[in-house]
Amino acid sequence: MNGLIQDLRYALRQLRKSPGFTVVAIGTLALGIGASTAIFSVVYGVLLRSLPYYRPDRIVQIWETNSQGGHTRFADPNFEDMRTHARSFDGVAEMYSVETVVSAGEAPDRVNVAHVSKDFFSVMGVQPIVGRLFVPEDLQFGTAATALVSYSYWKTR
Repeated sequence: MNGLIQDLRYALRQLRKSPGFTVVAIGTLALGIGASTAIFSVVYGVLLRSLPYYRPDRIVQIWETNSQGGHTRFADPNFEDMRTHARSFDGVAEMYSVETVVSAGEAPDRVNVAHVSKDFFSVMGVQPIVGRLFVPEDLQFGTAATALVSYSYWKTR
């Protein structure tokens, strides 16, 4: 322990003798620690943190592959076949997103809109903060379009 204290005193004396080196050393340490913290924050937010859904470890994403090798949404008949015949899943729901223009009183706004199947929210274990989820009448042909908005979209509009 005495050796450690002696080494620290010596290091502090050396740093006091050369203030230019001290500033560069402290700046380098600060930059390295800041960069490491920023990178870890991104990795944690994107890869390590659990999804904010009921039993996130049991959620999987599957898709069809088009002729160019890219991912595409399921054709409606294929999705219905999977929903009715799949025995490996507790529930099956569909979601795909598109960018569209929404006009809600003010100037039109480009937003990402997710189209979801009727049982999406029950499969994900999500309940609305205010209002209701979709009901069977919302899915009938010829009825007015129904939308659920996210909390952040609601707060900013």
